[in-house]
Amino acid sequence: PQGLLRHRLLRLALPFALFWPLLWSSSALAAWLFINRMQHGRCGLELLGTEVLTSLHRPDTLHLWFLWLLLWFNLATAALLLLPRRWFARPAALLGWLAHRPWGFAVLALALLACTFQYPNMLLGISNHFLPPWNEWAYHALFFAFGFVLQGRQATLFALLQRHWGRCAAAGLFFFVLTALDVQWHGPLWLMAALYRRLGVTY
Repeated sequence: PQGLLRHRLLRLALPFALFWPLLWSSSALAAWLFINRMQHGRCGLELLGTEVLTSLHRPDTLHLWFLWLLLWFNLATAALLLLPRRWFARPAALLGWLAHRPWGFAVLALALLACTFQYPNMLLGISNHFLPPWNEWAYHALFFAFGFVLQGRQATLFALLQRHWGRCAAAGLFFFVLTALDVQWHGPLWLMAALYRRLGVTY
C-alpha cells in the first residue's frame, strides 16, 4: 500500500497540484477577457462579469477531473489494502467470473446505466466539482475496480483473448456499428447510451 500510495501521489497528485492553478487562473482570465470583448467590443479587464465571479468564487477541477477521481480511487485502494485480503475475495472472484463470461459485459453495462438513470437520456454529465455527485463516483469506480481486479489476472485473460480474439473483435465492432447507426439515424439517445456503455465494457 505504501508503494502504491507513493507512486500515485507522484503520478496523479503532483501533476494536479502543478497544472490545476495554472489552468484555472488562465481559464478565468480568458473568460474575463471574452466578456469584456462581448460587452465593450475590445479586449480589456474593465468589467468583472458574473461568469468570471462565479468561476473565481467556485473553482472546480476543470478538465483535470479524471486526475482528481483517480487520485481518490487510489487513496481508497491503498487504505483498503491494509485490510485482510479475504474480505475482498468474493467480490474479486465475482468480477473475474463475469470477465470470463460472454454476457458479463452486459451485466456490467447495466450497472453503468443504473448510475446514469437520473441524467437526461441516461448520458452521464461531468460536473467537474471537487465533490461530484454519487453517480460520477460510482460510474468511474466500477471501471476502476474492474480493471484493478483484472490486473492480477492478465495471464489468464490474455490466454482467453488469444482463444476468442475473433469473437471479442466481432462484439466490439458490432456495438460500434450499432452506435454509429443510431447516431446517423438520429435514434433515441438512451439507446445510444446503452450501446456506448456496452461498447466501453467490451473494449
